[in-house]
Amino acid sequence: MNIYIIILFFVVIAIMRVIQKVCSKVSSEQITDNKTFFAYGALYQCVAATFALITVAFTGFHNFNTGLIVCSVLSAVLFAVDLFTGLEAVKGCSIAVATMFGLGGLIISVVVSYFWFGEEIKSYQIAGLCIFFVSAYLLSSKDGKSGEKISAKTFLMLFVNFLANGLVMVVQKYFALKVEGANTPLFSFLTFMLCGIFMVICFLFTLCKNKAKAIENRQEEEKKPVLNKKLIICGILLALALFLINIMITEMGKTVPSIIIFPVSSAICIIIATLVGYFVFKEKLSVKKIIGLLVGIASIIIIGI
Repeated sequence: MNIYIIILFFVVIAIMRVIQKVCSKVSSEQITDNKTFFAYGALYQCVAATFALITVAFTGFHNFNTGLIVCSVLSAVLFAVDLFTGLEAVKGCSIAVATMFGLGGLIISVVVSYFWFGEEIKSYQIAGLCIFFVSAYLLSSKDGKSGEKISAKTFLMLFVNFLANGLVMVVQKYFALKVEGANTPLFSFLTFMLCGIFMVICFLFTLCKNKAKAIENRQEEEKKPVLNKKLIICGILLALALFLINIMITEMGKTVPSIIIFPVSSAICIIIATLVGYFVFKEKLSVKKIIGLLVGIASIIIIGI
């Protein structure tokens, strides 16, 4: 892949990360119960699947093989596990710890790519990776629960989240390098569609559970739209962002080493999240976070040399 195309992809990913951050922030203020959460998840996953299907209509429904199906199913399952364990983890630990475990998963993809796919890792890139984790820690170290002891259940959720994040990257890399034809839009369509189906099932289950509870307590269910206009707009924009990020990272996986793709994209993610929080949502930018931003930029430069 041409170096200018790679740079363009990272620029687009950065823009999509801005959209993702804004949508996540707005939606977090609007979602107050499980029913709304699953409905919102079903919306953006299904819309992302629609974007992928439109792309498939132009690129072609080709190379529909066993490898593609297996990778899509694995990716969808891992996305679901990542979502569930991430939500459960932050209930019992600081956001900083949860973020570090999630981002730490990229170590799995880098190590697997070195031993399984034969990708070269230079010593300065390892140094850059270590610097990235310092940056991630500095930028995400804010939470009122930081002094609490982590329970066995929370640690299990963190560990599974770490594995799920890393394995998602491994599946993307395996698909890009090993699956014959590697039809990325079709892979994205199946992944998002399966995730969307999972969310719809969870939504219907929650709906039935709430209805049964209302009947048992002889209460009348509150009748109002599950998703308001803000959530619908955020869901569509988030779907576009996730679709483009998934497509571009998977496409880059065909030629760009994991030691570059995942640390750089993750560094962009956490830097963008911090900047958007400061400029858009007026979140406090401490000296520690400013240092974290500079360290993060340094890690991108070192890894990408």
